[in-house]
Amino acid sequence: MKPVISVVVTCYNHEQFIEECLRSIFSQTYPMIDLYVYNDGSTDYSEEVILNVLKDSPFESTSYKYHENCGLVKTRNKALEQVGGDFVLFVDSDDFLPTNFIEELVQTALQEDADIVYAKLKNPADNTIVIDTQEYNLGSLFLGNYISATSLIRKETIGDSRYDEYLNYKKLEDYDFYLHLILEKGAKPVPNHTTFLNYRVLANSMSARNNLLKHYIAYIYILAKYQKLAPKEVEYAIDIHFNHNRQLAVANQKVTVYMADAEGLFSEENKLQFPIANAAAITFDLPETCQHIRVDLSEIPSFYERVSLTSQETGEELLPGFTNAIILEKSYLFPNPDPQMIYEIPATANRTYTLSYQSYEMDNLHSDDYVVKILAQNLLDMTVKVKELEQYKLGFDQKQQQLEKVTDQYNRVITSRRWTIPTKILNFFRRK
Repeated sequence: MKPVISVVVTCYNHEQFIEECLRSIFSQTYPMIDLYVYNDGSTDYSEEVILNVLKDSPFESTSYKYHENCGLVKTRNKALEQVGGDFVLFVDSDDFLPTNFIEELVQTALQEDADIVYAKLKNPADNTIVIDTQEYNLGSLFLGNYISATSLIRKETIGDSRYDEYLNYKKLEDYDFYLHLILEKGAKPVPNHTTFLNYRVLANSMSARNNLLKHYIAYIYILAKYQKLAPKEVEYAIDIHFNHNRQLAVANQKVTVYMADAEGLFSEENKLQFPIANAAAITFDLPETCQHIRVDLSEIPSFYERVSLTSQETGEELLPGFTNAIILEKSYLFPNPDPQMIYEIPATANRTYTLSYQSYEMDNLHSDDYVVKILAQNLLDMTVKVKELEQYKLGFDQKQQQLEKVTDQYNRVITSRRWTIPTKILNFFRRK
């Protein structure tokens, strides 16, 4: 008996693409399909298009659900709670399938006893290959993902696994999910070389894909998450992506202090520059008219264990009024190029300041404060603390409700006639 494939289409504001996506699923040569369509709170006409197109669905089991926007990760997790079938295939609503796509993936899964079957991605606009298929290897997968979101996954292997909700509205949620299935569920990934996914390369997806803020932080999080399960592969990925590239880039970097003019503007003509180091304390003087400075700690993504600007006169540490850093306790993380910190300078007689910083160790994979080990662990620790605080708050709220209930009961007792009359008698004898 042929396995049943649960095809899950997730849609958010893709009214111009969703019909082609759905009709490409209707046209599949593989017959055993249950279709699930999830509308993640679209604000355009996606719902009208979906409902109209689903009238032509050839599948006996066709489901449509709308919910308020909650993000791709939570939407997929909702689907995993509801779908049946032997395999699951997630399809993004801006992509579409060749007619043989599902049949080819199923055939590979059965022949190879695979848990995950993936294919190449082709841009339908110009037929160029976006991501080509390559044979699975854990080491190469840690260097970069080549298993697309629209891959066939064995439902039994998924079990109670779900997408990591920390990555909701971020990036690399599929990459993380596949690594989880491979490392923690023993999933076997196998490529299919006979078909491909029509993968639209949209302007917004291109900008997101090249956005270091989204990809870099998610990638660090994922590496830290699986470090204990695949230490050699993670260390090699770190060496390739961080150490080598950073060593090449850091050599030409400088710390720049821009001094605002009378109009509060920063310019290249009014700045101080210093050689960058792993740790330094830079002392400099500011003109009396300078009320703001901007500190650029290099021009590349950087990670600092601590950064401080201190007045030599008072010893007071100034805090930045603005920074594009992600702040974790005392750490300043700049995942994007052009790290910036803007300070307001108080009007004091002494205009001498010391800028001190300590970057996380980036050269030694085995150092105790290696960036991936420390920063990502800090992030995980803070997440745990937030959950603990939420539990404390829940307990406090419950105690407060109990106190209010007891107080209410007490007030009812002391104001009742059964209480006030004996109390008046006792008070009368006390006065005697």
